[in-house]
Amino acid sequence: MKKYKLFADPSQEESWIDAIQAQGYQLVKVEPWRFRYEFEPTTSPKPIRIDYRDFYSSRSHKEYVTFFEDAGWKHLAGVMFGGQQYFVQEGQTPDTEIFSDWESKKAMKKRMLDGAISTGSACVLYVAIMMGNKGIHLGDYLIPSRWFMAEGLWQMPKDLMWKAVLFELPFALLRVLPFYLFLGMAIFYSYRYVKVSRTIKKGV
Repeated sequence: MKKYKLFADPSQEESWIDAIQAQGYQLVKVEPWRFRYEFEPTTSPKPIRIDYRDFYSSRSHKEYVTFFEDAGWKHLAGVMFGGQQYFVQEGQTPDTEIFSDWESKKAMKKRMLDGAISTGSACVLYVAIMMGNKGIHLGDYLIPSRWFMAEGLWQMPKDLMWKAVLFELPFALLRVLPFYLFLGMAIFYSYRYVKVSRTIKKGV
């Protein structure tokens, strides 16, 4: 079973995963950048927990993964460069949490806030640079007819115009999709910052 979902708060993500696994499934694969989760049927689902870390070397990442494995948690997903790290419990310990107390979980959420600030700021900067290019206006991204650079496109006879539009469409999308991608990321990481900050204040 494959599902697609986007979460701003890892606590909500864990709860969603737990709810699905309670129906007789086990999370076996996560592709965070595609928001994709893959589950398989099982009679004894194992807990999934999420951490957030940044790594500055492959060695530090390996040591981090080994530390969790020694504690009974297998690394399920998460890239070496950092970000969300997913673990599945494989040990026999009755403890189903990877954080020993609230302060440890709070520290993880603060690391996530730092990541949201840095990534969101980079996205905002990119959008600002694109908007600051000489001769570029907001309407050039928001109005589809301005995506096309071919002169006289909209004055062509209809049968030729649509052929020209289809030919130019891939080039037009290459010009505007980065803007929407980074704008969407800026909005998401801003939302994540607000969302996670509120959970820290509430102590959840």
